[in-house]
Amino acid sequence: MCRSDQDQFLTDMERDGNKAINKMLATVDAEKSECWKAEDREQIFAVVRSTVGFDGINSMVFERLRSWVLTIAEEALQNEKEIEKKMQLKSTIGLLYLGQGKYENAELHFRNCLEWRQSSLGEDHPETLNVMHSLGLVKKLQGNLKEAEEMFIQCLEKRKACLGNDHPDTLHALNNLANIHKSRGKNDIAEKLFIECLEKRTAILGEEHPETLSSMNNLAVLYRNQRKYKLAEPLYVKCLELKKGTLGSEHPDTIKSINNLGVLYCYQRRYDLAEPLYTECLNFKKVKMGLNNPATLTSMYNLADLYESQMKYESAEPLYTECLTRRKEVLGPDHPDTLVTQSYLAALCKAQKRFDLAEELLVDCVERKTKSVGRNNAGTISNMLHLADVYEQQEKYDASESLIKECLAFQTEKLGDNHDDTLKTLNDLAHLFKVQMKYDLAEELYERCFNMKRDQITFPH
Repeated sequence: MCRSDQDQFLTDMERDGNKAINKMLATVDAEKSECWKAEDREQIFAVVRSTVGFDGINSMVFERLRSWVLTIAEEALQNEKEIEKKMQLKSTIGLLYLGQGKYENAELHFRNCLEWRQSSLGEDHPETLNVMHSLGLVKKLQGNLKEAEEMFIQCLEKRKACLGNDHPDTLHALNNLANIHKSRGKNDIAEKLFIECLEKRTAILGEEHPETLSSMNNLAVLYRNQRKYKLAEPLYVKCLELKKGTLGSEHPDTIKSINNLGVLYCYQRRYDLAEPLYTECLNFKKVKMGLNNPATLTSMYNLADLYESQMKYESAEPLYTECLTRRKEVLGPDHPDTLVTQSYLAALCKAQKRFDLAEELLVDCVERKTKSVGRNNAGTISNMLHLADVYEQQEKYDASESLIKECLAFQTEKLGDNHDDTLKTLNDLAHLFKVQMKYDLAEELYERCFNMKRDQITFPH
C-alpha cells in the first residue's frame, strides 16, 4: 500500500474504523488469484484444495491484514493530538483486539474510550452507546455474563430513548441481550426478545436481510435447545431456503444453515434426513476449506457420529480415524477436540467388541486428560468409567472395580449421594459385583440405589 493509500485508510478509520476494516477485508478472495500460466494456477489451486482450502488462505490473509492494521493504528494513536480522533482510533483498536481474541487489551481501550465519551458527549450519545455495546460484547466473551447483561440492558434502554425502538442499533442490542438471557438459562425472557427482534427486523429490513436471517436462526436454536422441535424446524427450513435464494447454495452462510438443519434432525433422530445434509456440508468444506481445516474436521466428526448413531460402524470408523489423525496433526494430541474424537472412536471399538483397541485409546485419553485438566475433571471421569466398562468386558474385574470406586468417591463428594451421575456409577458397581457373582455386595448397592431413587420421587397423596 502506497503512502497516499495508507493516509486515506487512516482517515477512513478515524471516521468509521469498523467500516474501513470490513471494506478492506471484503476484497480478499484467494480463489480469484491469477497466475501467468493457467496450468500453474490449476496446480496451485489443487494443492490449496487438498490442504488448507481457500477459506484457510483467506483467514491467514485476514489475520496478517488485521495485525498490520493494528500496528499502524497503534502508531497513529501515539502521534494523534486531537482527542476525538484518538478516541475513534481507540475504539477501532479495541475492535481489532476483540477480533484477535485479546479481550483484556480490547477491554482496556473500550473502557478508556467509554469514560471519555461519557464525560465529553454524555451518557446517552449514540457514540457513547456504541462503545458501551462493544464493551458488553467483551464481557460476554470473557464469560462475565452478569456484567454483560447489565451493560446490554442499559444500552438497550438508552438506545430506545434516543434512537427509537425500531432503529437497527436498538435491535442489535435487543438481539445481544436475548443471547445473554439464553446463555444464562433465562429461556422465557430470551424467547420473548428474540421474537420481538425477528418481527421488527422482518418488517423493517425484510425477511431476506442477513440480520433478519440471523434473528431467525437464533430463535430456532433456542427452540431446539428447549426441545421444541416443531417450532424450530420451520424456522431452520425457511432460513435455509432464503439463504439459498439470496446467497446461493455454496455460500458459507448457506452451508451453516444446512448444517444447523442437520443437527436438528439428529436431535429428533431423523437420521435419514440428517445424513445427506451432513454429507453435503463435509464435501463443500473439503473443497473450499481443505481437509485440515478445523471446520472441515468438525463436519467429518459429525458425520461419523451420525453413522455410529445408526450403527453403521463400517462407515463411521474410517471417518473417526481420519478425523483423529488430522486433529492430532492440526490441533495436537492433547486438544479437547482431539480427545473427544479419540474417546468416540474408542466407544465405537467397544461396540464392535474390539476391546484391546478400545482399551488402548481410553488409557491414552485418561492419561492425557489427567495431565491437562486433572483426574477429578468431569471429562476425565467419563473416560475412566468407559475404560472401567471395557475392563469388565475383558474380565479385568479388579482394574474395573478400582476405577469405578475412584469415580464414585469423586462424584459422591462433588455431586452428592443423590445425583443421577452418582447413582448411575453406584449401579455400575453393583452390576460389576453381580457379574462376579458377589451377590451380597451387589444386592446391598442395588438396594441403596433403589432407596435413593425412590426418595427423589414425590408420590401423589
